[in-house]
Amino acid sequence: LQRGQGEANLVLPPVTLAPKGLSIDKITPLAVGLVTNVAGRIEADGRFAWTSRGMTSSGRLAVKDLAAATSIAQFAGIEGEVQFADLLALTTDKPQTLRVGFLDAGLPLIGGEITYSLAGDGAVRVKSAQWPFAGGRIGASDVTIGFSGAVPDMTFGVDGIDTAQLLKLANIAGLTGGGRLSGSI
Repeated sequence: LQRGQGEANLVLPPVTLAPKGLSIDKITPLAVGLVTNVAGRIEADGRFAWTSRGMTSSGRLAVKDLAAATSIAQFAGIEGEVQFADLLALTTDKPQTLRVGFLDAGLPLIGGEITYSLAGDGAVRVKSAQWPFAGGRIGASDVTIGFSGAVPDMTFGVDGIDTAQLLKLANIAGLTGGGRLSGSI
């Protein structure tokens, strides 16, 4: 303190979250109103350092088998690690990737991957979100989702969707077809 400098290293050991147990809104106020029914395992660590020139921070958040609901979708099986370049502004130096076991935004998708970054402006910049679907792929890219919870306009790309598999999912007796679909929704 006499030199006006120091550091603090914080560790959150593995914690299990559950809707009727320890909830995410008790850990961070950022989740209130944005994320509900959070369950799974998290761990985190962070470093804060200060000098007479200011403060710096960095950290890591690891998630395992995380499930949550938002105004946009329900998620489950989220796995991965986020490396923060600045914990106070919530920024990342490079794109981060999370695996998403299940996403339901009106259409259930299994086994996806989301690559995103945080620029410190209260939004997630999704570079790519992709899932295998009906023999092809469905996803979105270059989407900005604000922490406010507002649902942004999104365009989803579909590539190589097998029409026969898609029509089978519709489960309408006698409905058949063939070919592949690619385009945007």
